[in-house]
Amino acid sequence: MSKILGLSVGALVALALVGAGCNNTVTSLTGPNDGTDQGNNGEIGNVNVVKVEVTGKNFTFSPSRIEVKKGQTVELTFKNESGFHDFVLDKFAVKTTQMQGPATQTATFVASEAGEFEYYCSVGKHRELGMKGVLVVTE
Repeated sequence: MSKILGLSVGALVALALVGAGCNNTVTSLTGPNDGTDQGNNGEIGNVNVVKVEVTGKNFTFSPSRIEVKKGQTVELTFKNESGFHDFVLDKFAVKTTQMQGPATQTATFVASEAGEFEYYCSVGKHRELGMKGVLVVTE
């Protein structure tokens, strides 16, 4: 009986250690849910999914300008290379958690309105120090 208990405890410890190394990536973090289902082909309905990667570090985003078309679904991956940052795009309700780099999070949203929308880091005065960019949604 004690041999079975020892094996069970060992298996639980191993699972805990493996799980502890997997806490830096979150997918589909925030953004409006339009109720459609994404298949393996990278499309939602008839709209292609646009994959965008934004890298953040003290006190800059790269790229600082992103352009997509109105109606496109955007899968935005925020890679925090260093420092303590987040990614916020108010217009489309996108906000990652504030995280210590290196870390990555992904958010999916629909660019439902044309215009220019600022994205920024909401930590301290990072936005005022230049950690911002613009999402341009064209017709």
